Amino acid sequence: MLGRTALRFAPVLAVAAVAFSPAVAHATEPHWYLNNVRLPEGKHKAFKTSGTFTFTNTNTGVSVTCNVADAEVVENPIGGGAGIDAMKSFKVSNCTPDPCPAGKTGTLEPLVIKALNLPWPTKLVEVPPIADEISGMELKFSCKGSTVSQTYSGTLRPWVLLGALEFDSPTTGMLGVLAVNGIDNFAPPGLTAKNP
Repeated sequence: MLGRTALRFAPVLAVAAVAFSPAVAHATEPHWYLNNVRLPEGKHKAFKTSGTFTFTNTNTGVSVTCNVADAEVVENPIGGGAGIDAMKSFKVSNCTPDPCPAGKTGTLEPLVIKALNLPWPTKLVEVPPIADEISGMELKFSCKGSTVSQTYSGTLRPWVLLGALEFDSPTTGMLGVLAVNGIDNFAPPGLTAKNP
């Protein structure tokens, strides 16, 4: 009798096993949207961003606030994978207060922050919420006219808001001992990410 009961439940158990199998379960992944319309798969869309970031060395406590402007190309891959993009440029300017020492003229030398190893690849990940994981970031800090420099590298995962990326270290990552905080606004502003 027990054998017949087990045989009756075998098909039900097989269906349940298949339904919960990782190979069969189809988790959706986040995609890029513009003005609430999902970007077509395989089509590149260029965007520019700008904002204000505060960079803080957590070992020394030295902090500077700078203007940031970058350019990137976003895409929803063919086949439905998570949205990706490539950060093609990342320019930092107008940093205050200037932590650099005075030069030969007695005035402060400007701080120079240079992005290295561009483009930086990114992909959408659901933490949650949805973040844009920027891999291979590398920033070189130096004072103009000086041979002394410091390079910070790592991965950041800023939150994707409607029309912006929000950096909130340490939650969204650090570049070594460098905390990065600020908002990077998309142009045009209707870009966001959703999990369909």
